[in-house]
Amino acid sequence: INDIIYIMQIKEYILWLWKTTKGVRATMACNTIFGILHVGTSIFFIWTSKHLIDIATGKSEGPFVLFVCIIVVCVVLQQLLSAVIKRQESLTETKLANRLRHSLFIHIMKGPLTSSENIHTGDIINRLEKDVNIVANLLSHVIPSGCVTSIRMFAAFIFLLSLDIRLAGIILLIMPVTLLSSKRHIHKMRKLTENIRITDSHIQIYLQDNLQHRTLISALSATNLASQRLFSLQNILYRQIKCRTDFYIFSRTMVQSGFAAGHTTAFLWGVFCLWQGTVTFGTVTAFIQLANQVQQPIVKLGNHIMAFIHTFTSVERLNGLATLKTEKQDTPIKLGNMPGIRLENVYFSYPNDDRNIIENFSHNFIPGSLTAILGKSGTGKSTLLHLLAALLIPQKGNIILYDRKQEAVASPQTRCNIVYVPQGNTLLNGTIRDNLLLGKPDASDEELHDALIVSAADFVYELPQGLNTPCRELGTGLSEGQAQRIAIARGLLHTGGILLLDEPTASLDKDTERILLDRLTESVLDKTIIIVTHKQSTAQFCTHIVNI
Repeated sequence: INDIIYIMQIKEYILWLWKTTKGVRATMACNTIFGILHVGTSIFFIWTSKHLIDIATGKSEGPFVLFVCIIVVCVVLQQLLSAVIKRQESLTETKLANRLRHSLFIHIMKGPLTSSENIHTGDIINRLEKDVNIVANLLSHVIPSGCVTSIRMFAAFIFLLSLDIRLAGIILLIMPVTLLSSKRHIHKMRKLTENIRITDSHIQIYLQDNLQHRTLISALSATNLASQRLFSLQNILYRQIKCRTDFYIFSRTMVQSGFAAGHTTAFLWGVFCLWQGTVTFGTVTAFIQLANQVQQPIVKLGNHIMAFIHTFTSVERLNGLATLKTEKQDTPIKLGNMPGIRLENVYFSYPNDDRNIIENFSHNFIPGSLTAILGKSGTGKSTLLHLLAALLIPQKGNIILYDRKQEAVASPQTRCNIVYVPQGNTLLNGTIRDNLLLGKPDASDEELHDALIVSAADFVYELPQGLNTPCRELGTGLSEGQAQRIAIARGLLHTGGILLLDEPTASLDKDTERILLDRLTESVLDKTIIIVTHKQSTAQFCTHIVNI
């Protein structure tokens, strides 16, 4: 049963790899053709050198200069073909990696907010970088090279067979049995590789978490502890790689032993035949070269088998990303200006949690209203906003967006009507202008100015670089309150008619809070505004209050 499952997995992965090559198959075929031409040139070089040596030793007659010129041409052609193949392989690998990484990135970004299949971002980045590169290398280099290598081995063997059937038979018998890697060998290599990739992801996750929270770690004087834990993870990775390397070197040594035996046999056989006078010096030279042409591809094929084993682990990890659930993509449902939103007996609980965060909740946020949602921490205030934005889907009940002409159940298609400003610092790496343009890519400087004024973020114009001030990682260089107000300005630039603000004044002093709320209530008259807050001072500015 395990063997059947394993074979089915291999078929599935091969099909996945085939789909991944869409758009570069012609290039891969050209690379293979160039490789075959390189093989033909190499075999022709051996044939020419054999006759040239025989002419030089007086064993045969022929145009000496012509054969010298042919050898020179063969060498030049081999170098040119090698250069072309390397260039095409590099470009194909980059194109494949970019396309695969882009498609997986889009797929992940279209996923729902919560899922039991959530993967840490550090692990996702590790897969998008290392696993994508491994797969791209297999498709652009290993597979075309494997095809060419097989043809090289076959052509050289046929040529050797035409020169001496006995030597060809001996070489065939000496081919190392280890190339037909046993089931145990393949399974062990794959398991070792899988463990290494998992540990490597754990290190990526650990590095990302600690670098993002290095201020906290320093404040807790936990730098040494963080260093020790990283050192422990690295030791585990070292031992795993050491184990795989030892196993791989043992297998490779067995293959190399077979190669050495074949090469030595060809040499001694040639010397013996030369001593008996049954072959020429040219034929002996051909024996040695052809033995290499047969044996070297065997070693390469062994390496390719290992590459396939390693790559199937990466394919499995990338397939795990490709099969993550995504939101249904359909035509956006755009409602008229200032829509309302109505909840009818809504129930919601998170995956693997039987506790209802939202239970039998009903409320109508009428068009143009300004509503404060109050409640203690953990009562589901932010969850409610996620439900309104269709970032979460309720288990029971309905959430309906409406205007004077139509109604629509909340879904990813109605999200175009929502402007959501999360709690905390949500600025992306870039400039303040870059962050604002996320709300409206074609916004004019006047529109940016108006949004900054309404959100009480006009302090931006007092900064030395103004709108071009860099927002470094996690908004470093700006206070929490400044970052929050810029995020509100970004939301105001968006065209949605329902504005969801999660704790917009949490990091503001009383004076700045009053300025922000005054400007919002006076200027934002074309949106339905819902504010999550724990501050009564914020709720006082609202026309409606909902207690959770």
